Amino acid sequence: MPNEFTLKLTDRWLEPASSAIGRFVGRRASVFRRPVHRDLLVRPGGLGDTVILHLAVRALGLDPQAFTWLVGDRGRLWVDLQGLPSTRNSEGSLALVREVAGRYDTVVNTEQRFGLSQSICRAASRTGGRIWCFATNRAAKADDSVVSYRTEGTHEVYEFMRLLGRVYALDVPERIEVPRTHPADGPAVVALGGSHAPSRDFQARQWVEWMERLKLDDVILAHGPAETELADRISELMPGTVVERSTSFLRSVDVISRAPHLLTVDGGLLHVGSFYGVPTTAVFTAGRWDKWRPLAEGSEVVRRTDVGCQPCTLFGETPTCTNALLCMRLRDVDWEAAEQAVAVELAQPGG
Repeated sequence: MPNEFTLKLTDRWLEPASSAIGRFVGRRASVFRRPVHRDLLVRPGGLGDTVILHLAVRALGLDPQAFTWLVGDRGRLWVDLQGLPSTRNSEGSLALVREVAGRYDTVVNTEQRFGLSQSICRAASRTGGRIWCFATNRAAKADDSVVSYRTEGTHEVYEFMRLLGRVYALDVPERIEVPRTHPADGPAVVALGGSHAPSRDFQARQWVEWMERLKLDDVILAHGPAETELADRISELMPGTVVERSTSFLRSVDVISRAPHLLTVDGGLLHVGSFYGVPTTAVFTAGRWDKWRPLAEGSEVVRRTDVGCQPCTLFGETPTCTNALLCMRLRDVDWEAAEQAVAVELAQPGG
């Protein structure tokens, strides 16, 4: 199966042909295949999108068990952990097409941009079925049921809720509360991330400064293989503070759910904190903080306020920086000064 980066690069050119093929496959397959008595909920891409979509489903009072979840490899970690019904195969594979072809009367595509996801939806849709998607999806056609999408100014949970609200004729609240689901009976968690992205690849001493500013005493470092060296260095710098290191996704989710506070950068584990109502300090650089900020009460966003090109990430793509990654320069800041170039803002849960 091609990786996600390759699929994004080829999306513009492959989409027209793949949409036509998908429509043909769906119509032919629906003639002789039995329908699945669930709606298909499509969420390609990363962990964070999948967690936020789950949060949107929950906030609208929908039963997440009532859907078949079609997610990417990273989103499958969450879906499997939560025990949600899902496709057996990953997005974009021929095995997936064979599995879903012509079996669904209602397909909801939550992919905001890339059209290959819509091709899978066409293959999954039965003759006479209905496909819902965002108007910004490259493959949206006149016969689809489209919903507008706001690229800025609104948290992504509300965009997912607006799409689902249209599908199921539900009122979408202007603001949702995200209460704690577990007692805060564990240590604080520092979820490392960003090593794969130049705009989020902070050094150990920067993480230590944030930990010291938050006065975190006992800390669990949650990280993946890419952050092993970073975690080693932080552990060396703060031997009395780091009490555990979690490299297991299951363990990381567990400790985040019970943490009194979570410190992390823009990424998937930030949204795990929101799902469980954990107060979170989230550092944003190139990413759109208004769309992906933490939602729990007591959360805050740390970001530069004087960089005109920030945010530059759109639809999950970050262009090559021509401004020397100025949005990352957060060290040596007088956090108490009114004229500071860095904002530390309460992350309001409203839209």
